[in-house]
Amino acid sequence: MDFNKKGLSDLKGFLKKNINQIKGESIGDIEPKSIPTKLFDFDNMTRGLRRGELIAFCGRPMMGKTSLAIQIAKNIAQVYNLPSFLFSFDISKEDIAYKIISMEAGIDAHHLRQGSITSKDLSVINQIIEEIEKLPIFIEDNKKITIDDIKIECRRIISESKIQSLGLIAIDSYHMINFPDKGNYQNKEKNIIIDLKLLAEELDVPILVTGPISRDVENRVNPRPKLSDILETDYLEKYSDIVAMIYRDEYYDPDTIDRGIAEIIVSKHKNGPLGTVKMLFEPQYGRFRNLAE
Repeated sequence: MDFNKKGLSDLKGFLKKNINQIKGESIGDIEPKSIPTKLFDFDNMTRGLRRGELIAFCGRPMMGKTSLAIQIAKNIAQVYNLPSFLFSFDISKEDIAYKIISMEAGIDAHHLRQGSITSKDLSVINQIIEEIEKLPIFIEDNKKITIDDIKIECRRIISESKIQSLGLIAIDSYHMINFPDKGNYQNKEKNIIIDLKLLAEELDVPILVTGPISRDVENRVNPRPKLSDILETDYLEKYSDIVAMIYRDEYYDPDTIDRGIAEIIVSKHKNGPLGTVKMLFEPQYGRFRNLAE
């Protein structure tokens, strides 16, 4: 049966395809549809990032959205040797490199930028650079590119690099993607989100996006974000397979008992449970860690 043909299809063929996928994954003959992030509690809840799905991490500034996107892209390239594409509308390629070195070496990113490091630090950094420069991570930081540019660039790299299996496309932040059609600006988010979802399905890859939430949360007694706090419209909520909010209580209450803790609040999950997982967050390294480590 041709599963790519248009029109109605017999359910029997899809049932057979699904059971073959399950069997193949269980014995290791078929590549799993889900790719773990190596953030264990999040993976236990979501089973990782599933191919063909759109995953959104949203939060206020300073919550760690950019760091989380970079870390997940790095983990997938590092652990599974699967290429990660990272489109950054927030920080430069150079800053991304600093962040990866900092989170890998455990050296304060501010010290790296200032050059205030020891000879021991330098030795560690050189070793880290030798390791991470081998990783299949591709970065674009052009702030003017459109959703069509993103699609073209992904297809180009896949073709030129002869990539058989892509690990992740990460976009930080989706709402900053350039939208040249000024006459249709009110549909900007809808068009971008739908195109990203279709691209995830076309390339059979998880697409991770970061996005902002309303500052109104800061006027509430409990500032933990909800789905209704996502900025602009509800299209991200509607078309994403997973929507998770990032929240750090110490940002609002320096005396909280949850200092150094980040909450990942899974607020939408099409194929699984909702809930909150807690992780350590080390802002000086831009690094999330499992509580059990």
